[in-house]
Amino acid sequence: MNAKLKYLRFFSIVIAAAFVGVFLAAGCSSDDGVPHRQSLLIYMAGNSNLSSYAYQNLSELQQGYVPGFCNPGEGDVLLVYFHTAKELPKLYRLYKNNKNQVTVEQVKEYPAHQSLDPTVMKQVLLEAAEAYPADEYGLVVWSHGSGWLPQGYYNNPNSYESGAYAQSSLIPRLEDDPMQAYVKAVGPDSDIEMDIQALEAALPVHYDYIIFDACLMSGVEVVYELRNKADFVLASSAEILAQGFPYRDYIRPLLSGDKAQLEEVAKIYFDYYDNKDDYYRSATISLTRTSALESLAMVVRDIYAAHREELLDFDRSNVQGFNRNNRNYFYDLADFIHQLATPQERADFEQALSRVVLYQAATPEFLGGYAGFRINTHCGLTTYIPSSSEAYLIDFYPTLAWNGVVEMVD
Repeated sequence: MNAKLKYLRFFSIVIAAAFVGVFLAAGCSSDDGVPHRQSLLIYMAGNSNLSSYAYQNLSELQQGYVPGFCNPGEGDVLLVYFHTAKELPKLYRLYKNNKNQVTVEQVKEYPAHQSLDPTVMKQVLLEAAEAYPADEYGLVVWSHGSGWLPQGYYNNPNSYESGAYAQSSLIPRLEDDPMQAYVKAVGPDSDIEMDIQALEAALPVHYDYIIFDACLMSGVEVVYELRNKADFVLASSAEILAQGFPYRDYIRPLLSGDKAQLEEVAKIYFDYYDNKDDYYRSATISLTRTSALESLAMVVRDIYAAHREELLDFDRSNVQGFNRNNRNYFYDLADFIHQLATPQERADFEQALSRVVLYQAATPEFLGGYAGFRINTHCGLTTYIPSSSEAYLIDFYPTLAWNGVVEMVD
């Protein structure tokens, strides 16, 4: 089976055109405003070279657990925003009818737009939440991913940096990736990308959980940026194979009970890949609780303050990285702290981290032997470690909320 890696590439572009179209009659109308038990929206921004995987995952959804038809104020709602390169974007609702047959109901068709434009995304999410209010909201963000990095940087860092770094042959073009036949290096939605700050602003409601079916999103910078928009974040420190989550299997623990069973979802994802062979045995996954992030930030801030002179140009070569193609922007947070801190500082950090990371797992390697890397340690959260050669990133990093607290980069 051909597998590619996907990244969530998000650009902030303001659109002038307003949405056209009216919600069609839904199988389970909520016009009276009575909330359902749970509402899950899978936002498939697949207007890219990931389109074939979008169709595959939509098909897998129909083969797995699908909630039954319900009245307002009852049961659960499964929604899929679906946009590919072959057709106009649509909002579907999936449910089983009284004959136990899966129905894929088109709730709305949108005019042509960019799924990862923040204005578009916010409008889609808001309309879904208003049409299907619920006691528990879940969101799956399905697309490419590049963690905390500024828009466009991961694709071509040489165009952002200057001097010797920009000329370095150690930063190859992603199209020269030796895994190009199996991975997705760059894939914005219709040439549109959105960074994590724009994503945070595009989320119109508070979600009980956000799942990233996208690469490199379990970074402390990412989850901290989203701390006021979600109670829990389920994401990967490394890349994600383009076939993504096992959609036949992981919807049941999200929607079949009174509350989403997020740790079970994480285990399903990890077991799915851990039982594969060769480079398909490649996975990292973490479940983080955002309410505990402030305490973690305070501990990390104190450690950074005590080791200020060591931070810039810290030798990051011996820290566990989740990087390929010499794009060295994602390192294991605990491994970094352990090498930087005193024994007492490490103990304080571990205690704070244990309240944030509720579950984490990693395979022994990621694309091992195929331009990949070994995973010797994995705490569940990554971090950037600054380098003076990355001037653009050092200028950008202070704009992140995480750095505003921990002050790693002045």
